Amino acid sequence: MSDSRDQLDALLPPDPGASRTEPTPAIPAGAVPGDLPKHLRDRLDEAPGADRSAQTAALVAAAVEWGLDDGQVVALAHRPTREKYGKRVERETARLLGKFRPAHQHIGQPCDRAGCPNTPRWMTGPPAEPVPIRSAGSKERQEAAPVDLLLDSVMVPGWTPSTSHPWPTPSLA
Repeated sequence: MSDSRDQLDALLPPDPGASRTEPTPAIPAGAVPGDLPKHLRDRLDEAPGADRSAQTAALVAAAVEWGLDDGQVVALAHRPTREKYGKRVERETARLLGKFRPAHQHIGQPCDRAGCPNTPRWMTGPPAEPVPIRSAGSKERQEAAPVDLLLDSVMVPGWTPSTSHPWPTPSLA
């Protein structure tokens, strides 16, 4: 009689992670498209920050959401990515593509045009207006960011855009 674990293994699908003993294979870089949108060009121009891993992940996610193919995403390796990963850029980008690509199978089209269920809000919502920044020591009142842009991440019961405050008005009865 076989072990109960063997019986269970026979019933379950193969574990995709169990067979992977080698690191994720590198993807060769393709050509960077000449008509990159502004948000991707801005990311390419960013200087290395305190968290270069997060900068790399944000660039890869934005490129995948925009519909770039895997080779094009690898070719985007910007300065923070190159400084952090050096010769491992292609392998690290492939690892990130493995995380982001399953939710964005629409190569060649941005999320909004492809009808992607994971379309980021900035692609469909009203364009965000920049908030003017006051200089240090200024006596001018600082304008706040539009509150409706925060609604996706913060759900406050009883709040609608027509109310003047985010909390329900208590009844006086």
